Amino acid sequence: MTKLVVFSHYNGEVREIQAIDTYGAVKIAVDFIMGKWFLAIANKFNYYDPELDIMRYSAVYTWSMQQNQFVRMRDLETDRATGVTFVTVDDFTNFVAISEYGDSTTSEVTIYKFNQEVYNFDAYQTLHIEWEVTSVRSFALDDSVYLTITIPKEGIRFYRHQFVEVR
Repeated sequence: MTKLVVFSHYNGEVREIQAIDTYGAVKIAVDFIMGKWFLAIANKFNYYDPELDIMRYSAVYTWSMQQNQFVRMRDLETDRATGVTFVTVDDFTNFVAISEYGDSTTSEVTIYKFNQEVYNFDAYQTLHIEWEVTSVRSFALDDSVYLTITIPKEGIRFYRHQFVEVR
């Protein structure tokens, strides 16, 4: 088990405010959605938590002003995660995408859409990739939002929002 340490700068001083347990964290992403901060952690390993009798995977956290720390919102079930990114289409359409290695010939990128009614992320779409995926990122260009998936044996795939592959 490893730790992701969160620091704060206050009154000219940097201090630790939280240490989050991770299981081989490979990437993190932070975004501001609907007036709140979110943190996503892509973990390389899964972990069985005997105290809670559950599996721990990659996860999304939200910032709690009352507790002055990130609080786990939900697990993102992954198998050897390789990357994570938030995708903001507009003020009301937000996603988190997480890539995972799978086996030596296939990988997946699972996209979760932010549900404003329950203030959480719901599974939205899974992209099946024939080769190993090493990263997932997003960017905006003109009026379009893109999700990029890096596949070393193939190159970079671009998906425009509704996540249709651009060729």
